[in-house]
Amino acid sequence: MKDLIAKFWSKTTRSDGCWEWTGTKMKDSRGVMSVNGKNQTAPRISWYVHFGYWPEKGVFVCHSCDNPSCVNPKHLWLGDVKSNAQDAASKKRLFLQRNPEKSFFASEEGKLKRARNEDHGSAKLKNSDVLEIREIVATAKSKYGLYVALSKRFGVCKDTIQKIAKGKKWKSLTA
Repeated sequence: MKDLIAKFWSKTTRSDGCWEWTGTKMKDSRGVMSVNGKNQTAPRISWYVHFGYWPEKGVFVCHSCDNPSCVNPKHLWLGDVKSNAQDAASKKRLFLQRNPEKSFFASEEGKLKRARNEDHGSAKLKNSDVLEIREIVATAKSKYGLYVALSKRFGVCKDTIQKIAKGKKWKSLTA
């Protein structure tokens, strides 16, 4: 483990505040390094280097500084999914807190309603696409290969087409 500690320090830049990981980073800016053939995040490695043990599986190494590249042990704390989410919510770091338009829209009455169907931020289909899918399925003489063909045409998986056709997805949309 001496090699691990030396490697950790060779990829860390210390300062008065955050200690920046200068090694390989994931898309979310957290550092990552292979340890015994398994990728470990730099904050987990920092926890091991400074406190002498690996956090159990399912335990997160969280940041009080909210800098994913930071490995300063004074900025790290252990938490679970719930405590990490509560921390993120308290700091307004959750996606929907930063992008409220993706979850809610104002109705004509001025009240906020949960976005549904094409108004939802992650919708791949438009309302007209869903109505067209339902119409095609309802009027098809044979369903053989139909769901696969529709999934390719609309760029969604076959299961999504089936659930739309059976009324299990996009339930709130009516013709």
